[in-house]
Amino acid sequence: GATGGDGPQGIAGNDGADGDSAYDIWLSLGNTGTQQDFIDSLTGSQGENGVGITNTEENENGTITFFYSDGTSFTTTNASSQNTNLPNVVQVTTINVTSSIIKVSSEVLPSAGSISSKGFAWSTTPNPTVSDSYFNSGGGVGSFNHELGDKLDPSTTYYVRAYASSDFGFVYGPETSITTSSVPSVGDYWNGGRVFYISSNHRLIARETNSSGRWSGDNVLIGASSGSDGESNTIIMANNGSDIAIYTINSNHEGYEDWYIPSRDEMSTLRGASSQARLHNSFEWNSISQWRMYWTSTEDDYRYAINLDNSQGTFYGSPKSYSRKYRMIRKETF
Repeated sequence: GATGGDGPQGIAGNDGADGDSAYDIWLSLGNTGTQQDFIDSLTGSQGENGVGITNTEENENGTITFFYSDGTSFTTTNASSQNTNLPNVVQVTTINVTSSIIKVSSEVLPSAGSISSKGFAWSTTPNPTVSDSYFNSGGGVGSFNHELGDKLDPSTTYYVRAYASSDFGFVYGPETSITTSSVPSVGDYWNGGRVFYISSNHRLIARETNSSGRWSGDNVLIGASSGSDGESNTIIMANNGSDIAIYTINSNHEGYEDWYIPSRDEMSTLRGASSQARLHNSFEWNSISQWRMYWTSTEDDYRYAINLDNSQGTFYGSPKSYSRKYRMIRKETF
């Protein structure tokens, strides 16, 4: 016939006897002593002092050396030989180098993982890292370039490496050394300012900032009439009490004290070369601003001196008592 349903649960049984403690079992194995003796028996003997890492060193070939407290060391194998998924960074090439400017290029080739950052690291000592000067060009593969600086030191060797980081790690590319020129080009930062003109026997250098003031407070013809020699004009102006000329002659900028106010022709040359000389953004070009007018050191007559309308590129005579901007320059002969 059919099987009947489950019956009611029976009455709970009695608790069993207590088991032996670990101490009782220890005694049953023939040991003797107190519970403290038993606890002491669980502690092993004092081990030898461990060896810790005291320093690490990143080597030029990409390996890392670990130095231990016992005087030993261990050097890893080259990371790139172990992990073929690391970013593939091309050696840096030079796009442009002058006495104060270095522009470089590199490339990160496609590899496993996503490139999160890439860029350049540089220093005047070998093996530059991102702890030195560096530039981050962003993520992604492909070529990239950067100007390391436009006020670098002349006749100086800079060491440059490209780098990249991905899901699989961080790597530097091969190192390139680049030495800046000992002779400046137009646009270089050199001895206090930007070179804006070079001839066969001299160069002209302009400050990167403007000065301002009145040409003179007197309606007197003083003879600062040269259209090409601003240096002699400035001396004549200073000898006749011109505030801006006295201030310019007494100026000491980065150790150079031979600054003067450019003549009409020198100011025209400066305006024409302003972009190549990397000075364009430091001038006022707004056609409705009164500060677009720049003094020259060339006198027009007893009442007027010549100033440049920088927006139009034309010269006008203005009363010497007017306040205008002007730009200090200096000359180096060679």
